[in-house]
Amino acid sequence: MPRMSRVIPRSVLALAVTATAVAATLVAPGPARADDIPKAPGHSLVKSYEGAPATARPLPGTPPPQHPHLAANGRSGMHADAAGSGT
Repeated sequence: MPRMSRVIPRSVLALAVTATAVAATLVAPGPARADDIPKAPGHSLVKSYEGAPATARPLPGTPPPQHPHLAANGRSGMHADAAGSGT
């Protein structure tokens, strides 16, 4: 005996998808929140930060060599150069 398949009309399917989307929007949780980081026991013994960022003073030196099979120095998304010098 051949099996008969049920075909769901598009309008019913569209209504079901819309109802599911509306229900998910209404039931969705609010934004994530986190507790403040607790202060260490000795936090009141130290003054708050006073000062400014340090001025950069680059060191002289030779740049790292270019690797023949990798991206040009300064153009890699992972390292600044093949040596991974972080410069």
